[in-house]
Amino acid sequence: MRPLVLMLLLLCNTTIAAADTRKEFFAREKVEWQKFQNEMENLCIGLGEAWFSYAPLDRARFHPVHFSPSLQPDIVKRITSGLGSLQDPRIKEALDGPFNDAVNERIEGLRSGRLNNINLVVAKGIGISITPAEHLSEDVIVWVARSFLARLLDVSGGERPRDTIYILSVDGSMRPLDKQSRPKWLESENLRDYLWSGSGSDRVRLKKMVRCTYRPLPK
Repeated sequence: MRPLVLMLLLLCNTTIAAADTRKEFFAREKVEWQKFQNEMENLCIGLGEAWFSYAPLDRARFHPVHFSPSLQPDIVKRITSGLGSLQDPRIKEALDGPFNDAVNERIEGLRSGRLNNINLVVAKGIGISITPAEHLSEDVIVWVARSFLARLLDVSGGERPRDTIYILSVDGSMRPLDKQSRPKWLESENLRDYLWSGSGSDRVRLKKMVRCTYRPLPK
């Protein structure tokens, strides 16, 4: 077979493979955004709030990023233990109690991949979010919202607002995120960049929200 014919066949096969890759990419993207729009629930817990949702975490390739099918219960208790002292013992009591129970009640949705994001806010005192580290990994990422002042300093310094990020291992140990533990999909250290789409899907999700009223804990 002549070299020119071989080159044309190779080019044709490469074009077909690229088309198939693009088709697979758009199919994954469609599935991820559909789950983003459809899977969202929030509930009021005392003076706080818990959100359970699905977020397309891998915004570059739209590969799914799910919790492990064997995700252990009582994950919130393990996080509060790993964080050590919290600013108010009442916050730890709330997280270890009703917030932990709410997460346990939805453990099957987290294990199945229907949900991949947990957001917990206690009396405007602390905000904790939980996402998978890598797809089906036993490790999870813990995002702790920094204070308004710290975020303001980020912005004034020309940076994006950042969260404080930890890796919670299956053995219960917690360590700050570093280059070695950083997931491939994580491009932003501000979880809010992953929780919204900037499209009409956001409005669909907001309509499903229960409005919760909570204030800072009394002195």
